[in-house]
Amino acid sequence: MAKQRMRQSRQERDDVAAMVAKRDQLDRDQQQQRQREESAFARYARAQLRLGEVERERDDTVADLDRRREQVVTDAHEQLDAIAAEQSAVLVELHGDGRGRRSADDLAALFDLPVKRVRAMLKRARSAAPSGRGSESAAPETPARPAGGDTGAATPAPAGPRDSTHVPVPPAEHASAAVDADRAPEGTAVSVVGEPASPPGGD
Repeated sequence: MAKQRMRQSRQERDDVAAMVAKRDQLDRDQQQQRQREESAFARYARAQLRLGEVERERDDTVADLDRRREQVVTDAHEQLDAIAAEQSAVLVELHGDGRGRRSADDLAALFDLPVKRVRAMLKRARSAAPSGRGSESAAPETPARPAGGDTGAATPAPAGPRDSTHVPVPPAEHASAAVDADRAPEGTAVSVVGEPASPPGGD
C-alpha cells in the first residue's frame, strides 16, 4: 500500500509539473505574442502620425499651387489683354476712317484674320478709347439749335430813336392807299396811313 501511494504521489507530482511546464510555455508564448502585438501597435501609431503629416503637407502644397496657378492665370490674362489691345490699336491706326486707308477686308487679308474678328477688334479698340478722343472717323458734332429758333437768322439791330412823325405801315394798308389814290379825282389829296398828307396846292 505504501509503495502504491508513493507511486501515485510521484505520478501526481509529475503530472502537475508537466501542466506547470505547459502553462509556463503558454505564458511565454503569450508574452512573446503580446510583445509582437505591442511592437505592431507602435509601428501602426508611428505610421498614423506620418500619414497625418503627409496629408497636411499635401494639402498645404496643393493650396499653394492653386494660389500660384490663379496668380499665373491672372498675370497671363492681363498680358494677353494688353497684347490684344496693342494689336487692336495697330488695326485702328491702319484702318483710319475707311476712306483712303486700309479697309477691314484689307486688314483681314494682311494679318490672316477673319473679317468678323477684325471688325470686332476695331470696335473694341474704339469703345475703349478715352472720352473725348475717339477714332479719326468720328464726325464733328453739330451745335444744338435753340428750341423754336433759327440759327441762320440775323440778329436784329438795336432800334434807334423813334421818329414821332413816322409809323410803320403794313403792306396791306400801302396797297389800299394806292387804290384810293387811283380812284380819287385829280387835285384831291389822299392821306396814306403813317405818312402826313400833303396840303392842297402844295409842291
